[in-house]
Amino acid sequence: MEGFYKLSPGQRIEWLANLADLDASQIDALLSGGLEIAQADKLVENAVGLYSLPL
Repeated sequence: MEGFYKLSPGQRIEWLANLADLDASQIDALLSGGLEIAQADKLVENAVGLYSLPL
C-alpha cells in the first residue's frame, strides 16, 4: 500500500484488519503482544520469559 508509513498506528491496524478480515480477538492479540508464557513454553524449551518487539 502506497503511503502506509504516513498512517497513524491506529489507521495501520484498521487497514490490516480490513485486509486480513481480522476479528476483535485477533486485533487484540496484535496490540497486546499475543503470547503468554504458557504458549511460549510450548514453542521453545525452558521458556523463562517473553521479549516483545514491535512489528
